[in-house]
Amino acid sequence: MSTARRRLRQRAHTGAGLAATDAIVLALSSCSPEIKGNTGLMLTDRGLEGAWNACPDDDLQGALLIRDSNTDRSQRIGRWETSHPVNRAAWLIQDSTAPDGWDIWKPAPSHFEPGHVYSLFAWSEVNVTNAAGVDFEASDVDRLAVGEVLINDPTSEGVAPSP
Repeated sequence: MSTARRRLRQRAHTGAGLAATDAIVLALSSCSPEIKGNTGLMLTDRGLEGAWNACPDDDLQGALLIRDSNTDRSQRIGRWETSHPVNRAAWLIQDSTAPDGWDIWKPAPSHFEPGHVYSLFAWSEVNVTNAAGVDFEASDVDRLAVGEVLINDPTSEGVAPSP
């Protein structure tokens, strides 16, 4: 893989009545002074979802999906923003219909092309990245099982680009 960050898979066990965001709290709960939360990609029975979880006193407002972010071929291919900052969110990234409470809704493509690295980042202010992103390839999406959350290794370094 062309990125220096390692990817981790973690299982989120869902029980009756748990919302998708509650199911990923444990997988996305590592925080540090430099990082205000985490962004992940998960497969649910509803489909492929992006998710963010901010540290307890922080909120995030949007997410951005970039193809080949560290190259001269970088292209923004998905963007989502909530009406008001929230601590946790999960959304169907390939759904063309914006749910209530979301102001900007540009869904991800229905298919991820092999040979590209995709990066999903969450943030709270324009030009300030406040959550660790997740890097993935088409093969990572193909291997995800329902209930798995894909996140980058929280011990690796990296800064997401500004939205």
